[in-house]
Amino acid sequence: MEAPVRQIVKFAVASRLLIVLLQLASNVALPDHDADVFNPPVNKTDFGHLDSIVHQMLGGFRRWDAIYFTHIMQYGYSYENCIAFFPFFPWLASAAVNVLSSLQLLHVSSWILLISIVVNITLFALTSLGLYKLGKDVLKDEYIAYYAALFFCINPASIFMTAPYSETLYFFSLVYALNGLNANAKYAASLLIGLGVFTRSNGLIGTGFVLHSIAKSFLASCHYMYILYQRSPIVLSKQKVLLIVTKAALQTLVCSLLCVFPFFTFQYYTYLKFCLPESRTAGNLEPSIIAYGRERGYHIQGDNPSSWCYDSIPLSYSYIQRQHWGVGFLQYYTWIQLPNFLLAFPIVCLSLRACYHFFNLDRKAALYLGLWDFRAVSLHRTLMRKKLDSVEYDEAGFREPGNVNSNTEFFLSNRNPGGFEQPEVPQSLKQMPSVSDTVVFTIHLISLVTFGCLFVHIQVLTRLLCSSSPLIYWYCGTLFVSKCQRPILMQSSSGGLQGFAVAAMNKLHLHFIATLLSSWSCLSQELKCIVAYFILYFIIGTVMFSNFLPWT
Repeated sequence: MEAPVRQIVKFAVASRLLIVLLQLASNVALPDHDADVFNPPVNKTDFGHLDSIVHQMLGGFRRWDAIYFTHIMQYGYSYENCIAFFPFFPWLASAAVNVLSSLQLLHVSSWILLISIVVNITLFALTSLGLYKLGKDVLKDEYIAYYAALFFCINPASIFMTAPYSETLYFFSLVYALNGLNANAKYAASLLIGLGVFTRSNGLIGTGFVLHSIAKSFLASCHYMYILYQRSPIVLSKQKVLLIVTKAALQTLVCSLLCVFPFFTFQYYTYLKFCLPESRTAGNLEPSIIAYGRERGYHIQGDNPSSWCYDSIPLSYSYIQRQHWGVGFLQYYTWIQLPNFLLAFPIVCLSLRACYHFFNLDRKAALYLGLWDFRAVSLHRTLMRKKLDSVEYDEAGFREPGNVNSNTEFFLSNRNPGGFEQPEVPQSLKQMPSVSDTVVFTIHLISLVTFGCLFVHIQVLTRLLCSSSPLIYWYCGTLFVSKCQRPILMQSSSGGLQGFAVAAMNKLHLHFIATLLSSWSCLSQELKCIVAYFILYFIIGTVMFSNFLPWT
């Protein structure tokens, strides 16, 4: 394992263990707030000594929406309001629970809590590695990619990426889908986007990455055919043009279906579960779960169907969000929600600042939505004209003497649009970053910020954006590298409180925090504010979440 990868994995795991220790300390030291939210009773029948230890050590993670996820893992979608939470994460964790519970070492609720946290820690480490690879491929800068991955490990939504929430699994599927797109594996990427949709509903916006990639490849092929036609009309046939168009159309159709199919599959599942007569039974629900639902006025499986079942297109998701969560256009804009707006303000500012930075790298490319890389087009045109001068033409097409590298592609990547042979591109030029590659990430982040500010509960915006956009971390990495590309860690022998803190952080494998401390003097004021924001939310968010204080 190469050194940067080892460092990223160590820091990712160490940051998660720090979250575990923080929640334990705060849960023991502070009393829980009575939040009066969804919290069905835990059946502690057959609880053993080990179960008590697990719940005492990790009970601070079973808060807020984590209760919904753990409830679904144990009882399924027993209440109608639970179907706001998509099934892939609870089903994935419960599959492991079903295997391990046969060992009869722990109560099923203890297995659920333990396994869901272990799954998230594992996925978090893998996501940080995927983010590192994605940054290297897109930005062509290993330093920025490396520090971006480390910033991700201390992001402001860290508590939600360790607790039984679906954010980590969603970001994992998104990051590896984007890596797949960079490798031109569009169908595999679409499948991963679909799994992200099966994890969180906002994953639907990730379909735009796939469609953008298809459109960009199609335009690349069109440009290549145009150059061929300019040099020799004989080379270009109608069959080749039809092949390019048909391929793009089929890719768009198949990839779109792979992306959105899981969403409608889950909607169909909820329709079968809550709307059809044969499903109107409470099944094997425990009496305490049914009693709790009646006490809270929840719609329980087996009750008469809700109004959404009779809609022409019965989509449970929009009904549940509107009816149970009050989600709608500007519905959250009330004075009583001002503290939540203040909590979300830093991530909105950081996101907009990141979008502004990458947009300004090349406004012309941004205005063309990143579909047209003017630098690459100019280079490719020059190379193609030099190459085609040596091509021998005949009525059947063209042939070329010598060996041709068919893996080089016209946009300086490793794809070959249209199946035509490409000219050799110098390796140094292939390593140059393409501004157009970051434009789609800017559009994605702007869309999320706009949607989040207008429609969703504003307090969830921090975890929504931190688990959806690599651009935030790339911007942080860019700021850090621009000032301290090769920061020198302070040695443990250094005097003073700062030297002691740096030595302690290095011993605990929290080397990036040590790097930030030892490099503090060379950081810009903007980056100092960002680092302070990340660390404060990392700590305060964990403490508040663990004690049922408003941090959702």
